[in-house]
Amino acid sequence: MVLDTMCWQFGGPGLCVVEDTLNERIIVGGDFHRVMPPRPSPFGVEVDADMGLPRTGMPQTDGIVRCALPDGSGGWFLGGDFVQVDGQSRQHLAHILPDGSLAPWNPVVNGKVFTMAVKGDTLYAGGVFTVVNSTSRSNLAAVRISTGTNVNWSAAFANDTVRCMSLNSGR
Repeated sequence: MVLDTMCWQFGGPGLCVVEDTLNERIIVGGDFHRVMPPRPSPFGVEVDADMGLPRTGMPQTDGIVRCALPDGSGGWFLGGDFVQVDGQSRQHLAHILPDGSLAPWNPVVNGKVFTMAVKGDTLYAGGVFTVVNSTSRSNLAAVRISTGTNVNWSAAFANDTVRCMSLNSGR
């Protein structure tokens, strides 16, 4: 017997299955609160906005993706609780290129990233961390998108977890 990897999965037990051969459909009932798509991704997935289906080829993280931002060129910045993406070291920040591959961009954050914002060549990150690229940072940081190096930013201090941020006319 070969497992069909294209089957949808239930977030609880399926209790009854009825086949409607006239209309070529199957109805499933049970004690579940969600139906998960084929090929579930454990920590993040790119979904086609028109079809609502997961796209294949997204690099896999080894931990939770807590935030994502488009890079403006068809790729993504990811932040979260991961330390590897597709088996390569990426500590809490990663850049996925438009073709789905992992960019060499690799700033090193020593804790969780909950939120990000982008302006020009700067990615701002907030979360619960104390060091970015071997430099002391208290829950806020700014890094260059082009190089991954730290940006000198006088506001890079928060005395508790930063869970959201937004830019408004440079503020």
